[in-house]
Amino acid sequence: MGFDEFLKEVAPLFGLQWRPFQRRGVKRKIERRIIESGLSHFDEYLLKVQKDPEEQRYLSKILTVTISRFYRDKEVFNLLENSIIHEEPFSGMDIVFCRNLAFTYFSKECQMDVLKKIARSLNEGGYLVIGKDESLPLTYPTLFVPIFPTERVYQKFDKK
Repeated sequence: MGFDEFLKEVAPLFGLQWRPFQRRGVKRKIERRIIESGLSHFDEYLLKVQKDPEEQRYLSKILTVTISRFYRDKEVFNLLENSIIHEEPFSGMDIVFCRNLAFTYFSKECQMDVLKKIARSLNEGGYLVIGKDESLPLTYPTLFVPIFPTERVYQKFDKK
């Protein structure tokens, strides 16, 4: 079993979606962990992960990314400040920021669940902002319309 096959097997255990992108750092960390565990191959490590909750927690930390900069894509926040966010204080859920997590790492099924929950939480005409490299599930047009597609800003679909 190679690294890609290992990831395809293990990603669903964490509610993640396997995607073919650069992940040399992750591969090195997992290979190091295999050696530390006294194992030789990805298939052996997969069995360990499937049986050991502690190892699952360790691997989860390797497979997920923590971003500490809230304003990662400054352009979108400048755009919102000047174009959408013009009144205060906000009441209820007028805007939701769901960036660089659900629509990157979750399975399509989980993504749709998250999207439906966000839609229920938003007031009519409310906004959803996702990460620049993310995309909504294909069924989103029934829930949201793109307002600023390049910056990934969507508005809750008004059914009136």
